[in-house]
Amino acid sequence: HTVHLGKFTNTTGLYGAVNSTANPTVQNYEKKKEPHFGGRTVLEHHFNAGSSLIEWSAGMEFQKGNFHYNTYKNVAGKPDSLRIEDKLEVQQFTAFAQAAWHYQNWMISAGASINRLQFDFRRRSTTATIHEQKQFSGEFVPRFAVLYKISKTVAAYVNIANGFSPPAADEIFADNNSYNLALAAEKGWNYRSEE
Repeated sequence: HTVHLGKFTNTTGLYGAVNSTANPTVQNYEKKKEPHFGGRTVLEHHFNAGSSLIEWSAGMEFQKGNFHYNTYKNVAGKPDSLRIEDKLEVQQFTAFAQAAWHYQNWMISAGASINRLQFDFRRRSTTATIHEQKQFSGEFVPRFAVLYKISKTVAAYVNIANGFSPPAADEIFADNNSYNLALAAEKGWNYRSEE
């Protein structure tokens, strides 16, 4: 939904989804339910400052998932006794801002985001009960870019950005019998230039 507030524009979106799968294997019968929801809001503004144009945007995004993974004994292609019951709650929050300055043939932009991600894992089985948590908090991700228009069809571009990519739920659960909360987020710097 987009709302114009004078010189400002706000765009807000909400979503909800549920994935449900059943996977009979040789010994086990796996059932997965993955309901999740989230929202994103962005406030944008642009204005002329002399002979240049300045654009900026700021916003936040929130996502939450409550995933249930059950493993049953497979008897003739049908689920029988429950072997493992896993519950994974995932919460992710991101706040971000970006500004761009356009002057003649130049465009310079800078942006950053701060990220928080939390996993809360519970496993109940016939042998043990497990409860583990993992959190990535205050992950700061900056970006800087410069573009110069050489002509109408040719431009030179340089981008320097830091990356933060936490593990997804499907990476934590390779299958229902194993999990790996020790996975770290992928981090790194990206340097890119083009002409």
